[in-house]
Amino acid sequence: MSQKNNAVSVERDQMEQDLVTKDLLCQALADKFLELRAERNALAAENAVMLKLLTDISENHVEYFSEGEGYTFAGVPLDYVSEINMYISRDVNAENPFPATDAILNAVRAEGVEMFANHCLKRRGEMMKTEPNEAVVNQAITATRRAGEFALHFAAQLRAGNAGKDGV
Repeated sequence: MSQKNNAVSVERDQMEQDLVTKDLLCQALADKFLELRAERNALAAENAVMLKLLTDISENHVEYFSEGEGYTFAGVPLDYVSEINMYISRDVNAENPFPATDAILNAVRAEGVEMFANHCLKRRGEMMKTEPNEAVVNQAITATRRAGEFALHFAAQLRAGNAGKDGV
């Protein structure tokens, strides 16, 4: 009878562990959902600002025809010039109007760089198994490993929004 009680106890313990695991997974999914919702809301807010600016420009511009040049030009009120410059030129001294958009683009770029890094690291492993042990091959293996490591470092810089700011 004690073996049966022990088996029931072990089964009960396993069920409790499974419930805890499922609860943790549910919480992780809920957290990821909230994170993605916040990203979406930030992107929507940036798009709304851009749409308002473009709508204002479209509704308040003046068109005129230059007979000498044969072109139609659009004039934009001066009120919009600084705002347009901030959004269009991405002036380094101006506040970034697209932080959420930049974060998403940097994440996508980083994924591509990580794919390259993983390819380098995989290729290094393949080379170590199949290539003869010669100095030139060892240099190629080391270079491939270093390229993968540098790519992972660069991907981390991209995700942080720091890539290209230090000349790299």
